[in-house]
Amino acid sequence: NLRLDQITLNANGSTARALWNGAKIGDLSLSVPGEHNLLNAAAVLAVGMELGLNISSLLDGLAKFHGAGRRFELKGSVNGIRVIDDYGHHPNEIVQTLTVARKSAHNRLHVVFQPHRFTRTKFLWHEFIQTFAHSTIDSLIITDIYPASEAPITDITSQRLVTELAQHN
Repeated sequence: NLRLDQITLNANGSTARALWNGAKIGDLSLSVPGEHNLLNAAAVLAVGMELGLNISSLLDGLAKFHGAGRRFELKGSVNGIRVIDDYGHHPNEIVQTLTVARKSAHNRLHVVFQPHRFTRTKFLWHEFIQTFAHSTIDSLIITDIYPASEAPITDITSQRLVTELAQHN
């Protein structure tokens, strides 16, 4: 049974003490931010432990993981303004990204969102509204929907999304 405690989350990564059946097995250190990444790493560590893999090797490998491309990827920084790219296109992924972004923002948090696919936007419409209406971002720009080879759906538009969001804020 794996448990993490003494958790620290910051803009550049996460750390935690790893306990296996109540005994400390080491310190988990990640160079990717977010509680979700820490939980994913804990799952990797638990599976590795169950398979009998070397604990030090597991912790070392997790420490060297720098994340997947386009997942909270720093594109550049100028005058203290950081530009982050994240491919999250499901409301749950967006919530995680916004949570990490808010914690790492020094002042204001400005978001540019491009909905991906007309069908996804249609089926997750209310979740997108709730995600952005209840976020702590300072400004939001919504671009045209990226069709990804789908035909447009008449009443599913970025403008309508903006209009409905404006009714909440």
